[in-house]
Amino acid sequence: MAHIADNDSTLKYEVNTTHKKVFNLFFTSILNNLPASVVHLIKKSNYSAHHVIENKTSHEALETLYSCGHSHPSSNLLNKLFRSIWFNVDNSKAVRNRLKLVKKELKVAFSSIIDREEKIELLSIASGSARSVVEAISEAGLTAEKIRASFLDKNPNALDYSKRLVSKCGLKNFHFRWFNDVASNFPVYFANAKPNLVEMVGLLDYFSFDKTLSLLKVIYNNLPKGGILITANISDNRERKFVTNIVGWHMIYKNADELRSLAISAGFNPDKIRVIYEPLRIHCVLIAEK
Repeated sequence: MAHIADNDSTLKYEVNTTHKKVFNLFFTSILNNLPASVVHLIKKSNYSAHHVIENKTSHEALETLYSCGHSHPSSNLLNKLFRSIWFNVDNSKAVRNRLKLVKKELKVAFSSIIDREEKIELLSIASGSARSVVEAISEAGLTAEKIRASFLDKNPNALDYSKRLVSKCGLKNFHFRWFNDVASNFPVYFANAKPNLVEMVGLLDYFSFDKTLSLLKVIYNNLPKGGILITANISDNRERKFVTNIVGWHMIYKNADELRSLAISAGFNPDKIRVIYEPLRIHCVLIAEK
């Protein structure tokens, strides 16, 4: 089944020009054939790249990627050159594209729930920095009366980071909750009001097919009718070998069809599932309604 890539020009996605595509044919081949030991040189070439590699899989690495490496100052021209190289490979750009696409779909979900005259009960599973959720709430202009958000992550440092981001975005008066726990335990925090919007982006990249299906079943069983799930997964791509063998960032790649099949197996109606790629077709985002 063919899945579309979002081409919303207002989001200013990062795409490759014809010249960049030709350059990548050679450059990506070189990256994929580098020896694993070269990672030490990459870390020395730029501090932001060093920070990503040392904190891979964490919210800190993602935040550095979101900022295109500008979170850490480059001390000289060579350092700036390597920042430009490492933060403009396809996987770096695709992560930023995914953020934009997820925020867009969150805002669509907000409108859908509000149109039903319901309060948004949002749960972010493995929330990390919670940037997509916090910025979507801020940009959508929601009032505190319209939404309650809960952030669940097993890393307390990620929760602390998201609390600071909430303050930075001027949402301190909103009803937000933070839970330090693993993903599958979320139902214990919703004894009274079940979440009608679940955002879970980044976690399934590390879950096997069986573990993904198990978690999706828990989410489906705890969504009310009309509840919405927004999730995502990284798909196989030309830079996979470099990301895995050199950077050491190991993930479990699933394409759009595989993610969709898992959602259907978990109970979601095939007619109420959309799967969209960001423009570089590295990350697919699934939106499913119960």
